[in-house]
Amino acid sequence: MRMHLTSIGYIPGKPEGNRLRWSYPTQSLYKRNSFLGLPEKIIIERAPIQDVKYQTQLSTSSVIPLSWWDDHGSINLTGFPILIHKLPSSVQAASFIYKGPKTRLIVMDSENNKIVVYRNLDNGDAVHLQTSNMDTFLFLAFHKIELQDLKTLDLFKDRGLKWEPIAIISVREAFKANYKEVIQRYDAPVTLLKEQWADLADIAMKAQLSTPAGPIKHKLELWKNLDMMIGLRWEFAVISGYGFFDGPHSKTSPLDNIYSDKLLKGIPPQAYAYRVREKDGRRGVKPSNIVICPNWLIAPLIAPSIPSIVSPEVRLNAKGIFEATYSMTWNHFDPCALGVEIEEEISPSVSVNSSLIKDTFESRSHRPEEAPMQGKIARSLNVPFHDVKIRSHIRATDGWDRISTYSSWTPFTPLELHHNPPAPPLESARYDAGTVHIFRQIDNSLLPDWSPDIIVEKALGKVYIYRKDLNKNPRVVDVNVSAPILVEGDLFRITASVTNPSDFIDGYLIAGDIKTRIIDSSGSDFFFRIPDDGGGSITLFSAGPAKLQQNPKRESLWIKVAELPVMDLPREIVFTAPIPEPTNEADVLSYYARLSYLDKQGPTSNIVQAIRVPPTPIVPPPFTVELLGIDFYMRTMVKIIFTDHVSEGLFSVWWADGAFEIDQFGSQAVPGEYRAQQVQNQQFLYDVLSLPIPNNANRVVTIGVQRVNTGGGQSNFLSVQITLIANPHELDE
Repeated sequence: MRMHLTSIGYIPGKPEGNRLRWSYPTQSLYKRNSFLGLPEKIIIERAPIQDVKYQTQLSTSSVIPLSWWDDHGSINLTGFPILIHKLPSSVQAASFIYKGPKTRLIVMDSENNKIVVYRNLDNGDAVHLQTSNMDTFLFLAFHKIELQDLKTLDLFKDRGLKWEPIAIISVREAFKANYKEVIQRYDAPVTLLKEQWADLADIAMKAQLSTPAGPIKHKLELWKNLDMMIGLRWEFAVISGYGFFDGPHSKTSPLDNIYSDKLLKGIPPQAYAYRVREKDGRRGVKPSNIVICPNWLIAPLIAPSIPSIVSPEVRLNAKGIFEATYSMTWNHFDPCALGVEIEEEISPSVSVNSSLIKDTFESRSHRPEEAPMQGKIARSLNVPFHDVKIRSHIRATDGWDRISTYSSWTPFTPLELHHNPPAPPLESARYDAGTVHIFRQIDNSLLPDWSPDIIVEKALGKVYIYRKDLNKNPRVVDVNVSAPILVEGDLFRITASVTNPSDFIDGYLIAGDIKTRIIDSSGSDFFFRIPDDGGGSITLFSAGPAKLQQNPKRESLWIKVAELPVMDLPREIVFTAPIPEPTNEADVLSYYARLSYLDKQGPTSNIVQAIRVPPTPIVPPPFTVELLGIDFYMRTMVKIIFTDHVSEGLFSVWWADGAFEIDQFGSQAVPGEYRAQQVQNQQFLYDVLSLPIPNNANRVVTIGVQRVNTGGGQSNFLSVQITLIANPHELDE
């Protein structure tokens, strides 16, 4: 159980002096059934430093005598796949030159079971580490590596210094004291409000009464909240009994015992070491680590770099709110900087006539995997409209309530709109002699009636209507694919050789029993995800034959045929888009809609289809009939002779036994043997008809001809009546 102390040297601004702050292991277990909780009193001790040879490179807040560094020489590590070097004891700083292949360094604090550093390394990198505790280095490498010139610093080690107390601070009693008493600890105007102090004291008292019995997690949250509130500002730490300044005091709190005659009156003539310990400390709580403040004035905090705004995006959510997201990165030029204060401006929106919006907030988070002297924050906020722009500037903050000057402003940065407004759903389509009628789906109990959202409306968007190109079909290619290779998560990759592979992005891969959407392609590589089959296991296919299928909705396969304003869109969309009528067979015209706005297009609607049948063939020209004779099967060969030349077309010959007018002929007639046939020499048709053989009396039959097409279209009949002459002598034969 350790107390940790940090410091910064002499600062002239009030409160003037060397500044200290410490942490106490309040959450550690004491005896059997209680936490250590708040200390009773903390003694601040100081000792002069005579060693004038300092190492300042690794410390942000102090100078360190060179003699305090432990030299381990060069450490060689071999093994697979993780190389581990464990130090003899925990240290607070380390340095070495890394020799070996590119690797990832993980530094552990085994005492608290947490990662404190997570960093990539290249051969030759100079590594400087500083943290409250570390004892284990892990390298994710597969070869021999070397930690050249390894040095470590243990600031808890006894250095034989001559300590003397300069103040005794009451901690536990302070949280029971009144506001006026505690704020006298801070020798400057305070920012901590009376109500805030009441909240802080209330949390401290509730945490102090907690024990490990019952829901420990809940109890620990009280201590975590207390530590967080005290950590917000050095001022709050001083007022709470977790901070102090060694310098002139114009006032002191009656809660504490301050040895005013021993405090610094100005910049000291020599460096001083400090530590804190608990008066009548409980067993196991040792004095803190040592910190050293130099004998010179600390320079003001240096401003950070101009921040970079990364991936600024905006989306319209289901509630109609514009959500902007972006990341912001920056570099620190001062090792004392712990975070930044960010001032952000959102420009007015021309579309909705909004005003300039300003906001100020802090970022003091730094993760182990982030490089030192760098900062990053992910930002999410609501904005008035998508067309606003964002800019920021920042100033550095540290653990001592110092603030640097501001960096320059970033330029006003536009937000990239990510928006996929649905097109109006369609119900049906009809094509009538070059005029298209498309009916929107409305009054559907399962779907809300469509209307344009605010983005499309403000942009005066259009509804584009597309028709499938009758001359183009989706590409379907038979290929041989490699076995799937896992890329990450549920993303897989296969390799297939095909021309224009980008044609198949958003199309389909069909292999074995799997049909899945192709997400992306790169060269001969195609990427897809495991299809969801409702939670069951999926058996992936092996290398072998497969199909690549182009998405039928791919825009290159469709032609824009109409556009209409989104406002007051009628239920029946009517426009003219003629195409040649089908000549022989019926065809199908397919249509979908999509929205166009701000030089973007939204996703496609559902597809509706209009069926077209060829026009009804015209009636054949007049004709005469010539009987050519009877064949072996007693069928009569007939010759149809058109009175006018016929250049093209298909015709069928029918007959009926008896004399029939046109309106009755169709229901009585039967076709000849040849059915649909072309005209011979632009004038003649031939067919075989099962006409009756008149032996005793003449018979009248009706012969009809109609024009037909391959799609089943039929014209009206044109017919003639002929008389079959009886031949009684044929009976004798």
